[in-house]
Amino acid sequence: MPWGGQTLTGFTFSAGVAVAPDDGATQADLVSAADRALYHAKALGRERVVLAGSEDDRPARAP
Repeated sequence: MPWGGQTLTGFTFSAGVAVAPDDGATQADLVSAADRALYHAKALGRERVVLAGSEDDRPARAP
């Protein structure tokens, strides 16, 4: 990806998505739910989009 005269490489994209009203009634609730989902996406190996409240959004269980 070109940026400022240089080519950037080696980056990934992960996202957490929250939907009102299912994941929260207030802006703060939605941001919190999306943030939790984002950290779960990163924990699952990055390069993912995780929907808050989905199976992927649940904390991993210890083996």
